[in-house]
Amino acid sequence: MLDKARGLMDEFIKENPAEWQLLYPRIYKDVGRYHSAKDVSVDLSFALFYALRQAGLDTERLPSNDKLALIAASDIVAKKVPVYYVAPQLIEAIVQTQPPEPLDWQNMHLPFESAAFVFPKGTLVHPTGGECGHLWYSRMRAGTSYWHPFFPKMGFQVPENRLFFRTILSNSLECLSQNVTATSSPLLHLNDLSAPDIIENLNPVAGILDATDKKILESAISLSMGVLLAMLTRPDLLSGGESSGKRTKSGSELWTPNIIGNSYRAAVHSGPQGESGISPRMHWRRGHFRSQPYGSGQLLRKIIWIEPILVAAGK
Repeated sequence: MLDKARGLMDEFIKENPAEWQLLYPRIYKDVGRYHSAKDVSVDLSFALFYALRQAGLDTERLPSNDKLALIAASDIVAKKVPVYYVAPQLIEAIVQTQPPEPLDWQNMHLPFESAAFVFPKGTLVHPTGGECGHLWYSRMRAGTSYWHPFFPKMGFQVPENRLFFRTILSNSLECLSQNVTATSSPLLHLNDLSAPDIIENLNPVAGILDATDKKILESAISLSMGVLLAMLTRPDLLSGGESSGKRTKSGSELWTPNIIGNSYRAAVHSGPQGESGISPRMHWRRGHFRSQPYGSGQLLRKIIWIEPILVAAGK
């Protein structure tokens, strides 16, 4: 299956260079510790092209989840495939932060309406399928038109607000997705990533143990939403990339990467020594997200990130 899928991808790139450039408009330099942004573009090509081709370019014959993936991918490509690398030190801080109360995902502010997050290698590991190296999402609004990037006359609308997430496993190439709708899931519940059965030794680089498809997808969603929530309090976490002014032969631009949390450092507190003179072991004091009222009559709410603290041995 892997050889066939990779063969289809090579064939697509060769036969559709203009379309591939839409999916892979930027190549990022100096990102060796991370998974490749090209994997995001490959996943988008699966969502936009292969299921549709199997349906004979008839969107009415598409399974509902494939159609949603196609619409969400169209939204991502229309925004020129915004890719953000998430630094490992920020991932660790999100792991050490208690998840918020269920989120009103339709009305809350998000730094990006749609985006793709790329994780460091070894962050989310499936026991058989390989790694979950990225997650892309789109918050789609009822009444908004979304247009297929390859077929400009092919437009779509969603009947109600939707939040769509998707990833692909590196070895099996299995696509995992979650569709959140206004009717079935008006609130979004996030997982506690520090649970022992989620992250080994609370170390996000160690990977997930015995993860099922559902668990690894939910973990990727919880991690990505945690990053978005942290950015509401700390917009300075984003280090924007810059163009080198150069292009590849295929036309892709060469950029330095957009990295979220590259300069992030957790606060460190020197804990007191005990009566015996022995200092406690280094440990985390967990952070949390708080809903803070503001505005006229304190009727509005905004998310505040109370960051985790690393409590070091006393001096």
